[in-house]
Amino acid sequence: MSSCVESERLSRRLKAVVGERYAFTDPYEVRLYQYDASPETALPDAVVIPGSAEEVAQVARICAEEGVPIVARSGASSLCGGTVPVEGGVVITFARMDHILEIDLENLRAVVEPGVVNLALSQVLRPRGFYYVPDPSSQGACTIGGNVGTNAGGPHTLLYGVTVNHVTGLEVALTTGELLQLGPGKASELSGYDLTGLLCGSEGTMAIVTKIWVRLTPVPPVSKTLLAVFDDV
Repeated sequence: MSSCVESERLSRRLKAVVGERYAFTDPYEVRLYQYDASPETALPDAVVIPGSAEEVAQVARICAEEGVPIVARSGASSLCGGTVPVEGGVVITFARMDHILEIDLENLRAVVEPGVVNLALSQVLRPRGFYYVPDPSSQGACTIGGNVGTNAGGPHTLLYGVTVNHVTGLEVALTTGELLQLGPGKASELSGYDLTGLLCGSEGTMAIVTKIWVRLTPVPPVSKTLLAVFDDV
């Protein structure tokens, strides 16, 4: 940021939203959030750990008013620097927003917060005969929020498609401080543009995902691994 005064003001405003414990600007503390799984590093000006969608929306509004960049971070498993704050600003991490909010097997859907680890959802579902299909190779570390941001795929992509094919609705925070729900079953989604699909893969450039409705799939009765060998391509 351009001055210590502005940095202190930003810190005060952020702490007023999430509390003293969950907003920090100390260089030694923010250093933990300067990298992901790529070689890239860059120090953020501040780190915020919100506990609710409402807090995310207020943090986004404050950052917009202060003219500060926002980087959403969850599992930080990106191999291309996707969660590295290359221009400083505020890192919003979803470490506290990691809850499975609802499992509705009758309607084949679940509602999760962005910090839910991909594999964790399937581990809860499998004893009931269901799972969440998109499974990036980092599924033990990556989160569903990050999967939505990157429209992640995985080994099941050829048959089942990528993340966008398994997301039926989103709740997102805007820099105005508002929360917007897109699907499932919203009239605006049924008759207008597919905003849910547009946001999948948008890398946090349009809004910050705070809640996700995902489609569940029955576990196949049989699973086999095949190897195909070709003499030429």
